Amino acid sequence: MPRTSSRERLIRAAAELFAAQGVRETTTRQIAERAELNEVTLFRQFGNKHALMLAVIKESGLFAALEESTDPSSAGGGAVRTRFAHLADDCLQAFAQLPELLLSAVVEAERDAAEERIAVGRSLEGVNRSLANRLEAALGERTGGQDLFKIATLLNTLLLGRAVSAYAGAPQTPWVEREDFLASVVELFFCGVFDKTSALQTVNDLDGELVHRILDGAKKSGAQDFALVYVLFAAGLSAEEVSTLARTDQVFDKDRALLQVANRQVPLNRQILGRRYGSYNNNPLTRWLKTRRDGCQAVFIDEIGKPMTPEGVRFRWSVCTRELVTTGAAPPALEQACETWCVEMLTRGANLETLALLTGQPPELLQPFARRAQEKLALETALKLDR
Repeated sequence: MPRTSSRERLIRAAAELFAAQGVRETTTRQIAERAELNEVTLFRQFGNKHALMLAVIKESGLFAALEESTDPSSAGGGAVRTRFAHLADDCLQAFAQLPELLLSAVVEAERDAAEERIAVGRSLEGVNRSLANRLEAALGERTGGQDLFKIATLLNTLLLGRAVSAYAGAPQTPWVEREDFLASVVELFFCGVFDKTSALQTVNDLDGELVHRILDGAKKSGAQDFALVYVLFAAGLSAEEVSTLARTDQVFDKDRALLQVANRQVPLNRQILGRRYGSYNNNPLTRWLKTRRDGCQAVFIDEIGKPMTPEGVRFRWSVCTRELVTTGAAPPALEQACETWCVEMLTRGANLETLALLTGQPPELLQPFARRAQEKLALETALKLDR
């Protein structure tokens, strides 16, 4: 077995001590003793404790773990602002959970030698590029050609700043509550950073004829596809939320049908854009479940009987909508089903506060839906005046 070098022994010892008792409480003497080396060797190899800490960060892959926390495949569904809010929330959680080792590196970086600051900077650049990739995956063409790396860097600077402030014990006012802070971040980006393109604030709901064609196509595809697409349009759920549904998440009788999603209940509408799809206790979803003979508790399952993943939900959506695509036209996105449901709820009488409770999103993030609903109602009123 090859002998471990003194450098490797010091890095391993430092990583263990930093994790066990924190950077501040760990001395260079303790590190040298654990590595079974002289303290002089530590200074000769690294110069000081903080340089050793940076070596631990670079070689232990801690920043890589943060980059993995912004995996594009985990982008949430729903409207554009909602998806952006999900990304910001994920990143904020990741920064808040960083070990003291990383936050110390950021806080003390200005005291380091140039090469050490560059090492931290390059690591953070990787995190920013990872977030930029996720923004592209979540927002797609609606980014309007903007520089997503620049936007990701600005967003991470805000979020990391909050994490560092908390680490340093700084007061969080006026954003004591996490939700208030996130709402302000989203509003800042959509009123400032994204104001170069109105596409980001556009709600892309689908018209009734297309919605019914999608549902008719899903019905021909099979009982499960019909039930899945019905849930998307009747409850406004994302692919992630649909994939987590269990049989026990249903509450239905002759007077109502509800779905339990995370910590909220959402109505399962029997009417979608003017057409009724069964009743509360006899609809595409209940009929699909009555055909089931397996023991899996998931509402939707894949071809081998396992719970369907969000990717599986998106694939089934693509199967049900692919025949509706004309030459040169983009297929309807699954998220447009949620946007259609939100607009329909508002046009049928719900207010923003009600929609916020149903979707789990702050009212300010739902403003674009209110405007879109008002536009549709205004058009209907104008058409009635001409009859």
